[in-house]
Amino acid sequence: MESILTSTKRFAGLGEDYEHFDPEIIMYINSILLNLKQIGIGPPEGFVISDESDMWEDFIPDNVVICEAAKEFVGTKVRLKFDPPLNASVLESLRNNIKEAEWRLCTEAELLNTSGEEEIQNGE
Repeated sequence: MESILTSTKRFAGLGEDYEHFDPEIIMYINSILLNLKQIGIGPPEGFVISDESDMWEDFIPDNVVICEAAKEFVGTKVRLKFDPPLNASVLESLRNNIKEAEWRLCTEAELLNTSGEEEIQNGE
């Protein structure tokens, strides 16, 4: 099991043991988890983290592919909010990665919702 906070800190270039910015990183993560909830990823009631004990498997327990894409999405968005690059090309690249990841996650959420509706309609 992998900690949401720890993996996101690594993605942002922070050491796991460096806790000085944890409150800010947690705030950014929770804001981004709300973004994911709004596009249909994660628990319908929402999800927030408070420390390193909150795991990715708790957020998305049944779909490793979506979980990995969510990790990238959260990590990239936190990196952009926490320590935006000064180079315009790198900044644009990160923004494009975020847009693509969000589109892919939206598409997966729609596919999951559609297949769930079909099962209900078919009585399964």
